[in-house]
Amino acid sequence: MQRLIPVVSIIISTAVGFAADPAGFYDFEVIHNPDRTYFDADDGDYELSDSEYGSLKPGPRFLRYILSTWQDIGYTEETYFKNKTPKYTPDVSIRTLSNFLLNSRDPLARSNLVMRLMACNNPIGQDLLKKLLAIELDAYVTADILKAFRLLETSCPESETYLTHEDPDVRREAVQLYAQQANFQAARLLELAGNESQLPVVEEIWGVLAQKHAGTSIDDWKPQLDVPNPTDRALAIVAIMGYANWTMMLRERFVQFAGAGHPLVRTTIADNLSTGLDKNLQLTLLRSLINCEHTSVRAAAAAAIGRLEAGELLPGLLKLSRDPAPIVRRRAAIAMGSFPQRDTYVRLIELCGDSGSELLRDAALDTLENIADKYPVEREADSFLDSKNADIRYNLYRLLSRLDSSMHNEPIGTQLRISATAARQKLPYSDRPINIAAAIRALNAGGAREAAADITALKEHPDALVRTAIAESIGMLKPANGPDIVKHFAQQDHDTDVRKAALTSMNAILDNSFEDTLLKILKRTNYGGGEFLTASDRVIAAWMLSRLPTIGAPTKARLYAHVTTPVVSTPMGPAFDSENVRNTALWCLTINGKRYPNDAELQKQAKELFNILIRDVENVGTIPTSYVLNYYAYQARQFLNDAPIERRIVKPQKYKFNYRPAKKRRDR
Repeated sequence: MQRLIPVVSIIISTAVGFAADPAGFYDFEVIHNPDRTYFDADDGDYELSDSEYGSLKPGPRFLRYILSTWQDIGYTEETYFKNKTPKYTPDVSIRTLSNFLLNSRDPLARSNLVMRLMACNNPIGQDLLKKLLAIELDAYVTADILKAFRLLETSCPESETYLTHEDPDVRREAVQLYAQQANFQAARLLELAGNESQLPVVEEIWGVLAQKHAGTSIDDWKPQLDVPNPTDRALAIVAIMGYANWTMMLRERFVQFAGAGHPLVRTTIADNLSTGLDKNLQLTLLRSLINCEHTSVRAAAAAAIGRLEAGELLPGLLKLSRDPAPIVRRRAAIAMGSFPQRDTYVRLIELCGDSGSELLRDAALDTLENIADKYPVEREADSFLDSKNADIRYNLYRLLSRLDSSMHNEPIGTQLRISATAARQKLPYSDRPINIAAAIRALNAGGAREAAADITALKEHPDALVRTAIAESIGMLKPANGPDIVKHFAQQDHDTDVRKAALTSMNAILDNSFEDTLLKILKRTNYGGGEFLTASDRVIAAWMLSRLPTIGAPTKARLYAHVTTPVVSTPMGPAFDSENVRNTALWCLTINGKRYPNDAELQKQAKELFNILIRDVENVGTIPTSYVLNYYAYQARQFLNDAPIERRIVKPQKYKFNYRPAKKRRDR
């Protein structure tokens, strides 16, 4: 069971700098005694016996629950698995499942458990997979076990045995796993390819050989150029173009493919063109690909021109930047980063206002930022800031914000101030709110303090985007009237983004006058009366109180009350505040207690909270606690007492259930 409290982690690691936050510090595992009825039989009509519940093998439902405590999702997708770090699973959990896994008669259940075992960074789990492979008879499960070994990158010498398995799915997985083994032999797979009757397995073999290369030659691949399946031909092209001497034998054949081949084949040629290739051949192939009728081929050709820095084909690249297909224009925009000059710069500016897609406009913007150290992007931008295209203006504001331009470029700074304050005119406003907000952010990034008065004059703008940008600006430019504006935003604005930006700016300013405002936010809990501030506002407010040099007695009392008493009013009656708010309030008091060890009242409050929260959560009391509150209270006590703060893992040795569910009424 995992639970993260981001704001509390900020308090621990950054608020006063007393403790570090090692990786994985806040992960912990607890088996919370589950409702016994949750593990009833699938049809809901069978009640398991007490002995079943008291054992370590209570039934499939309970086993699936244990599995769910390992991972929120099984690693059944390769891409998902490779992008995640396996979580260590306690030995006891795997041993609990071993008998069920090895003796289950349900292939689907075994397959599900195999995929779950992939998530376990535990040698016992891998040993269990090996035992299961040795006795497994079902082809579907066997294929999953081989896949598990492959994804875990575990040695499996037995994989060669399964290359001739009767089931084609098993053979496909065996081919992939065999390619990972230390004793891999390309000749073995070439032999299999000649005898294999199933096309998917043949494709898998050639795909593996294309990646490995070792043990093959161009002559092995040449027959694949004539097969009817374009995927196989594309794989052969990838392999052949990986050899240094392929042009000597196949130059004319590839020129023919580039001019009239299948779209997949032509795209593959473009994607695999390398800088080491003869320049004349590069240009010949690319000229054919640029004029292809297929969108994917033209897009790949545009990318290749940039990758190879083929300046001779720059006119063709500019032509592709006006292609009817947005994907081609986007690839051309990225490729133009290899040619930082006036004509590509102007075209990139135009693409920032392209109506094709936001992805295309973002690609043009990113390219402009990337060439800023090679071309005077900023100096020449001011002539485009009054463009009639709103998207061009918006993306240029974003670009200038990234480049911190307004601080040292007066023409641009002047134009930005005009853009940011255009909304001061009477309605209708002269620009889109998103553009005004972007212009304000560009001024913020450049530290244009002289524009602060003009920016704050927009504080009553009706659009939340603009008010959010103004709130952010106050924390960065720190105008004299800024504290009053952010205090108003934090308490009165109905938009959550505006309030969050205001509180963030208050944190940047960190004025002692903010304590009263933050205390008022903590007290805004009357949801029965229509309150619109949320628990997130109170979390940030409590966190900011821990950042102030001192807090007064009323604030300490309120923080204590947030943990120990119902402070939230709802239409259903009083309630305790959210777990996040209570955690943050606890840590605020703890941090101040650490900061002022001679403050007897603070020390007393902190110790009382520890005694209340650090207890067995099954002991129901007048003040509710939880595993999370228990855990962070324990860490806070360690922190206050200068004791080691360590990751604490609760490893259950047995599972208890507190009560029997009510017997179901039987129809008489």
